[in-house]
Amino acid sequence: MVPVNRLLGVALGILTAIGGFVDIGDLVTNAVVGARFGLGLAWVVVGVVGICAYAHMAGKVAAVSGRATFEIIRECLGARTAATNLAASFLINLMTVAAEVGGIALVLQLASGIHYLAWIPVAAFLVWLVIWRVRRCPPSFRRGKARGRTGTTRWPCSGRP
Repeated sequence: MVPVNRLLGVALGILTAIGGFVDIGDLVTNAVVGARFGLGLAWVVVGVVGICAYAHMAGKVAAVSGRATFEIIRECLGARTAATNLAASFLINLMTVAAEVGGIALVLQLASGIHYLAWIPVAAFLVWLVIWRVRRCPPSFRRGKARGRTGTTRWPCSGRP
């Protein structure tokens, strides 16, 4: 019989994976685009699979080496290739934030009946507020050391190993 803790750990991992890729911005945007264009934009799936594959590989490289993917690419392939990678990553992040803002605006339009373009500044401000608040460390982390899973001492939010 599988211990309950292991089962809960697997369930938490599944919820985290779903939460990372399926959020309100995706759901609303996908529903609206699907209703508007049908299967005319099915080719976008190829790009999404490419982005997922790159994110997976970059995450593995960063986890194993302990260094940023940009740093490794710059070291192995040169500054020009690293700058191209950095620009592409920036554009992907920008498009993701734009999709989130658009999804929030569409949800607010469905909830209120006010046109979604009127909600975009409100949604952008809310996203900015959340990003600004999450960037800061909680007060409990600012006080000092914290113990990692392996028992090693780490310095959260200070940049020290």
